Amino acid sequence: MARVLIVTLVFSPDGVSTATIVSQLAQKLQAKGHCLSVITTVPHYNLEPDARSQQPLKRRWGGLFYRSEYHGMAVWFSHISTADEWNRRVAVSRLEKG
Repeated sequence: MARVLIVTLVFSPDGVSTATIVSQLAQKLQAKGHCLSVITTVPHYNLEPDARSQQPLKRRWGGLFYRSEYHGMAVWFSHISTADEWNRRVAVSRLEKG
């Protein structure tokens, strides 16, 4: 079957409804025989301690990324920057250039 990469803003163990829907979709694709991997953000919407303890995130590359397993699928997590953080970084870089 096909190798599938899902890139999504939220995924399990984030407890927001969209994460649940995408996680269930991934399970259904896997049940049909597809090989899945997921790239998503570190859980930040609806933190559920029970789900987080069942799917622990392991630091990779000095904390730049995290990795976990979800029903045998590799899940990679990354931090995201908010618009405020991005604007602050741009402003600082302009100040440094003088």
